[in-house]
Amino acid sequence: MSLTQNAAVSLFLVALSSLPAFAAGERAIQIQFISTGPGIDYEAKDAIVEYATRVNQVERALNKMLNKPWGREGEITYCLEFATSEYVRENAELEVRKILSVQIERKPTRYRLLPDCSVPEALSYF
Repeated sequence: MSLTQNAAVSLFLVALSSLPAFAAGERAIQIQFISTGPGIDYEAKDAIVEYATRVNQVERALNKMLNKPWGREGEITYCLEFATSEYVRENAELEVRKILSVQIERKPTRYRLLPDCSVPEALSYF
């Protein structure tokens, strides 16, 4: 594993370990695709979009999906707001972790839980 890959893995693990405890009212997940030079992980981004589409069409559990591109190498932030905090706690957070863990050695990506997608920080850089 290269030095860059080690740094990316370390960044990802720090981001996961620094997540706040889940609060009862958190219905949204913010996901940031970050580039450290060679662009974002488009496979993981596509997997997140596919997951959100499936949840919306099949389970009807997605209230809204917002996105904000912010970088020159494809960097983008998504905010997925679900119908209930229980859905986030029992399904969505686990699925997002699973999708992002597949790409842990490729490119850094972060996520955090939010009350909903209307809060000012929903599409901001963190």
